[in-house]
Amino acid sequence: MTRQSYVEFGILVVGLSAAVASGVVAWKVGGPHGERLTIDPRVRRVYDATTGDLTMIAFDSDGDLIFDTRSYLTKGHLVRMDVDEDQDGKIDRREYFAAGEVLERTEILDKQGRVVRVELPTPAVAPEPVVVRQEKP
Repeated sequence: MTRQSYVEFGILVVGLSAAVASGVVAWKVGGPHGERLTIDPRVRRVYDATTGDLTMIAFDSDGDLIFDTRSYLTKGHLVRMDVDEDQDGKIDRREYFAAGEVLERTEILDKQGRVVRVELPTPAVAPEPVVVRQEKP
């Protein structure tokens, strides 16, 4: 090998080392999927302490820094979503999801947290959801 070949090889080794080091630093800072890079005060993620699975995502949909939507997950799949529509800190609507994250039913709750109406999703041709149960106020 000539002197120029050694210099080129040295530059290649230094470049590859720098690339690997920057990748390791990015992984440490951002997390394996980059989730730590998206710091947003409107979103809070809760992970199971033993498995590390994501179990809940709280979201502020209107930007007032009060969480009004909470999505609950099991093994990475959405199973329930609670929504506070009037910003009073109480759940107004609860949606349950079946396998494949398909809406199964929607419950409308009163101020005491009691279910007052249950709706089932309808085919795309129907104008309104099917009301299964509605209690008198």
